[in-house]
Amino acid sequence: MSFNFRISLSVLNSLGRDLYRNFITILGEAISNSWDADAKNVWILIDRENSNMSIIDDGYGMDEVSFQNQFLKVGYSKRKLGNSSPNGRPYIGRKGIGKLALLSCSKKLHIASKVINGKVIGGVIDNSELDKAITDDIEPQKYSLNEINPKISAKLNKQRSGTLLLFEQLNPSINNTVEKIKKMIALSFKFILFDKSFNIYVNGDKITLDEIDELIDNTQFIWTVNGNKDIFSQKIIKHIGKRSTYRCLNIKNKLKITGFIASVILPRHLKITGLDERASIDIFSNGRLREKDILRRIQSSRVVPQYLYGQIDLNELESEKESFTTNRESIKADSEKFQQFLTEFQKIINDVVFPKWDKWRNEIGEDGDLENEKMSKADIKAASLFNEITNDLKKNYGTTKASKTMIDEIVKKIRSDGIFNSKNYVGCFLAENLLRTFIRHKNIKLSEESQNTALEYKKKEEKNKLNAGIAFDVRKNSQDLSYYLSFHDLVSNIDKSLNVNLSRDINIYKILRDAIAHTAILTKPAKNQLSVCISNINSKIDRILSNKQK
Repeated sequence: MSFNFRISLSVLNSLGRDLYRNFITILGEAISNSWDADAKNVWILIDRENSNMSIIDDGYGMDEVSFQNQFLKVGYSKRKLGNSSPNGRPYIGRKGIGKLALLSCSKKLHIASKVINGKVIGGVIDNSELDKAITDDIEPQKYSLNEINPKISAKLNKQRSGTLLLFEQLNPSINNTVEKIKKMIALSFKFILFDKSFNIYVNGDKITLDEIDELIDNTQFIWTVNGNKDIFSQKIIKHIGKRSTYRCLNIKNKLKITGFIASVILPRHLKITGLDERASIDIFSNGRLREKDILRRIQSSRVVPQYLYGQIDLNELESEKESFTTNRESIKADSEKFQQFLTEFQKIINDVVFPKWDKWRNEIGEDGDLENEKMSKADIKAASLFNEITNDLKKNYGTTKASKTMIDEIVKKIRSDGIFNSKNYVGCFLAENLLRTFIRHKNIKLSEESQNTALEYKKKEEKNKLNAGIAFDVRKNSQDLSYYLSFHDLVSNIDKSLNVNLSRDINIYKILRDAIAHTAILTKPAKNQLSVCISNINSKIDRILSNKQK
C-alpha cells in the first residue's frame, strides 16, 4: 500500500487568514499579482458606504486551467516557469501562498479573470461557508467555489484581458480612509517609482509621490547609496536642493545595494498625517516592500535614528530560497545575505550618517546629537545655546529675506568662534567667581594695592553711571571690592597668601580672556593656548579649593 499527503482546508487559516494582519501587506499581494501578470494599470475602488473594495487590473488574466491549477493551487509558484514575466518584469510572487492573504479581510472574495479572446471565468469564496467546511473537515477537492455573479464578471467585458477582485463586506478592523490608502501605497510600492509603465489608481486618482509631499517638504538632508537615482530620491533632491540648509552625500559601498537615507527637520515630521505609522528606513527587494523600519535591527542609543527614513533596494535577497518569513512582512534573521547587509548597513549608519548628520545640523544652526561621543558635553551645550540665540535673533530681527540672508551669512562665518567663546567665557566666569568665594571663605585680606585698584575701578564705574543717567546698582555685590578685581588681581592675593604660583598662567590668560570678553574672534594658536591656560588654572583652583596645594 502506498501513502501520500492529504492537506486539510484548515491550512488556509494557518497560511492565510490568520497569518496576514497588516492591511498594506494584503493589498500588496493583490498589486504584486497584477505586476507579475504584466498589468499596466491597477484600479482600486473603495466603496466605504457598502464596505466593499475592488481591485481591477489589465494584466494577461487567467483561463479556467490556470485559475484552477495555478491560482487555486496553494504553494504553486510561477517561478517554476522562470524568474520573470512574459514582458520581462522580475516576478515578485515566490511561494504561491501570498494569495491566501486575500481571504483575510472580507466576508466574501469574488475573483473574476479573462485572457485575451477568452471568456470571463472565476468564483466566489464565502468565508462563512469555508469556516463550515473546515469545521466539518471536508476534503479540499470536495469544496467548490460559488459561481461568480454575472453583474460582477460583466465589469471585465470591456477589457481585453485582466483580473478583478471584489472584497465584499470588509472586516470592521479595516477602517482605512481613501486618503490613508493613497499614502500607504505611495510609501510602500516602488513600482510607481521606477516603472512608468505601471500605474496604480485609487478611486480614479493616480498615485504619485505627491501623496507624501509633506514628508518631502520636511526633509532636511539626504544620503544616496551607490549613486542611486530613483524618482523618490531625485524628487527630494530637487525639492530641497535650493535651500541654504541643503546637504547631500553619495555613499559608496561594496554591497550590491542602492537607495537613499534621508532625515527630517524634527522627529514629528516622520509622522504622516492620516497614517498610524511613521516613515522609516525600509528594505525593498525587486520593488516590493520586504521589511519596515530596518533600524529596529540596529542597536543604538543615539538620537539620530528618530530623524531618519529611506528606502534600500536589496535585490540579492531574491537569489536565496528562504529569505522571507511566511507572512512576507519581514526578512528571516538567519538569511546569510541579510546578515552581510546588516553588518555593512550598521557601518554606514554609524560611520557616515551619524557624524554627517551631526556636522550638518551644527553647520545650519540646529541642535545636533547630544550623545555624540566625539564632542565634549560642554561643546554640545554651547552649540545648542548658540543655535537657540541665533534662532531667536532671526525671528526677532530677520524680518526680510535680505536681513535673514545676511544674518545667516554672518552666523555661518562666526559660528565655531561663537561656540568656542561662549563655552570658554563661562569657564572664565566660573573660575573667577570661585576664587572670589574662596577669598571670602578663607578670610584672605586684599592687599593694599588690590584695594586701591578696586576702588579706582569702582569710582570710574560710578562716574560712567552718572554720565549715562543710571541711578540703580549695576553690580549685585557692589560693596565687595573683589568683584571689581580682574582674575590677575585675585590670583595675586591668593598667591601671596597660599603660594600656589597661579601668576605664571595669568599673564597669557589675561590677554586671551580680555579678547573673549570684548567679543573678539581668536586665532587658532590663541584658542589652543587659552584651552591650555584654562586647564592649568582649573587644576590649580581645584588644589586650592581642596586645600591640597603644595
